[in-house]
Amino acid sequence: MRVATHNIHHGAAAGGLARSARMASTVAGLAADVVALQEVDRHVVRSCFVDQAARAAAASGTRAHFAPLRRLGPGGSYGNALLVRGRTLRRHDLALPSHGEPRGAIFARVALAAGELTVVSTHLQNRRAGRPDDAPEQLRALFDELARWPEPWCVMGDLNLRADTVPALAHDAGLEALDAGATYPAHAPRLALDWVLVRGLGIVDLHVVDVRTSDHRPVVATLDPS
Repeated sequence: MRVATHNIHHGAAAGGLARSARMASTVAGLAADVVALQEVDRHVVRSCFVDQAARAAAASGTRAHFAPLRRLGPGGSYGNALLVRGRTLRRHDLALPSHGEPRGAIFARVALAAGELTVVSTHLQNRRAGRPDDAPEQLRALFDELARWPEPWCVMGDLNLRADTVPALAHDAGLEALDAGATYPAHAPRLALDWVLVRGLGIVDLHVVDVRTSDHRPVVATLDPS
């Protein structure tokens, strides 16, 4: 099975305007059975009122699950999404503890051609001066919920954590952190912000895709459920 995570930055490259069609083409090109998306707009002025999760799902032949986290303008919202090529057996949207922007995670139990697994899409709080570092606590809260779901597990998203802290936090929860390398900023990556964490799944391939339709590059992993 093939999974991917991508912070799409509402379909805008760094310093550019939202281009939802180009974003959707990028997502389709990942050719993944499950895609975790972050910074997704729905009916927002800056992205021309496009339902970006639905647009990406239509382009990639998947079904979209969108979880709004905050309102943007009249009738608009912004949040995370999961795209699934298969059946969704169960879904839950988890609000994460935060002192800043609302953060959350989409949990889903999905049935793919290669088997069933629990998948999560999340975007943790970025660190800012004068504000508590919420990301570690948010990831632990996510793991507490994950423990209630059947294995295998696959957690994906923009974790906004130092690369040297993610493996230890994942290990404490019984997961393996797959470090594909730097993903941000897209034009010259130097920070590993986007991760795939797994339990009960083998790793066949893992790589960062060199595309510039966002300020992040996507990560793609091929996993073995056997």
